[in-house]
Parts: sequence; C-alpha cells; structure tokens
Amino acid sequence: MSITSDELKNISDSELATIQASNHHQSEEYILAEKEWQRRERLKQHELDLVLMSKQVRAMKFSAILGVVAVLAGAIVGAIIAPWLQYKLSKQLQTTKEVSSQYKTESNLEVLQMSHVPKTPLKLQNNEKAKKVSSQLPPE
Repeated sequence: MSITSDELKNISDSELATIQASNHHQSEEYILAEKEWQRRERLKQHELDLVLMSKQVRAMKFSAILGVVAVLAGAIVGAIIAPWLQYKLSKQLQTTKEVSSQYKTESNLEVLQMSHVPKTPLKLQNNEKAKKVSSQLPPE
C-alpha cells in the first residue's frame, strides 16, 4: 500500500500518526508521514509568525502615533511656557538692575562722603575737641 504526499495532506493528525506508527522508520510511508509532519509544523509556524507580525506592526503604529503626539504636545507646551519664562526672566532682570543701581547709588554716596574726609591727620592743637580730650588726660 503506497500513500502519496497529496493523500497525506488531507488526513487528520491521528490518522497520520497511525500510518507513521505502523510503518518501519526507513519505509516510504514513514518518511512521507515525517515530511507531512514537518510541512504542518511550518504552516503553523507561518501562521503564528503572521499573527506576531501583525501585532508588531500595530505596536509600531501606536508608538509612532504616540511619538508624534508627544512632539506636538511638547511644542505646544514650549510655545506656552516660553513667553511666560521670558516675562519672568525680564522681571527678574529688571529687579536685579534696580537693586544694582540702588547699590551703586549708595556706594557713590559713601564715596562722596569719604571724599570730604581729610586725607592727612589733623593736628591736635588746632582741633577743639582734641584740646578737650588732651586736657582730660593726666599730666605727663
């Protein structure tokens, strides 16, 4: 009894297993049954690969869409925050300039006040306060 590969394609798994078990491992039927098992495995693997590939394509589309949405959201948030930050920074810079100018004014006043201080020491004899202090000192 010779079975062709076309006949093996149409029989069930249990019938294929019976044919393989009833024949010697070097017989024509056994080898044809083994090749049929390999063909069926490849077909199942191909179906699984297609399912996996379709899920991967779906995941890639989702991540691409999510990436575009994230970029757009970042651009919108950046467009909203940029003027606000510019306003805050200009206000801070203005405050810093006011404090700096106030400090410079106070420093200039101190410099002006110090410029009226004589640079050479006064002689104690010409200064009335110095005379009072020296009169209060005990005699030498």
